[in-house]
Amino acid sequence: MPDGKLLEELAAEADCYISSLRDEAERKRVYRILLEFDSKRYRLKEWEYCISYLTGEPVLFSDYDEVRRFLENSVL
Repeated sequence: MPDGKLLEELAAEADCYISSLRDEAERKRVYRILLEFDSKRYRLKEWEYCISYLTGEPVLFSDYDEVRRFLENSVL
């Protein structure tokens, strides 16, 4: 099971509580912050857990490039 470190570090970087990361008005800013993270520092399951938490929808990624594409497409 993912350990939640990605969400914790994202909240610290965004200077907010984890629960505040789900605010739709802040979504693009949160994704931009995630784009600055070293994606390979976290397991794919951790990314899936994080993005699923943020969107409220289950997501699955097959590789780190897919994570990056999702984030890049989400900030357009």
